[in-house]
Amino acid sequence: MHHAGQMLTPLPCGHRGYGLDAHFHPRGTMSERKEISFKWVVYGAAIIIALQGTARLLIAGSVGSSIVASYGPTNGALMLAGIVAIIAYFIGGMVIGLYSPGETIREPAYATLLAITPNLLNNLAWHFDYNIPLVGWATGAGLTLVVAFLMAMGGAWIGEKLQGRTMEKLQERGELPPLPPKSDAGA
Repeated sequence: MHHAGQMLTPLPCGHRGYGLDAHFHPRGTMSERKEISFKWVVYGAAIIIALQGTARLLIAGSVGSSIVASYGPTNGALMLAGIVAIIAYFIGGMVIGLYSPGETIREPAYATLLAITPNLLNNLAWHFDYNIPLVGWATGAGLTLVVAFLMAMGGAWIGEKLQGRTMEKLQERGELPPLPPKSDAGA
C-alpha cells in the first residue's frame, strides 16, 4: 500500500503508527480539515429519522402511557423525549461514526440538524395554530438542538472508536501515503 522506494518504519516511543522514509511528503497536514461528506450527512439524517420513528413506535401505547403514569405528565413526557433522543441521536451518531469511512465526527452533527429541522418547524406551526407563546417553543427548540447535537457527537465518537484505525483514517492523518491514482490503461 505504499509507493515504491518507501519503507514503513516504526515511529519512536510515544508515537502511534508507522512513519515513512524521507521520500514521502504527505499532501496534507493534520491541521487541515477533512471535507464534509454530504452523502453521509444525508444518510445520517435518514438513519436518525428512521431511528426516531422506530423509537416512537416502541414507546407508543401502553409503554408510553405507563411511563407517563409513573412519572407524571411533565416528567413522563420528558422521559419519553429522552428515550427517543437516546435511540435516535446517540445511536444514530454511533451508527454513522461506525460505518462512514474516515474521520467522521462532524457528519453526524450536521445530520442531526438536518433531521431535527422538520420537527422543529412542525412544532413552530403548532404554536401559531394554538396561539401559544413562542418563548416556550424557542426554549424547547434550543434545548432540543443542544441535547441532540451532543448526543450525536458522543455517539459518533464511540462509533469512530468502534470502527478502529482504517486505511482512510491513516491516510488522512498522514500515517500512510495516499493511494496512487488509478490508471486507465486497462480500460
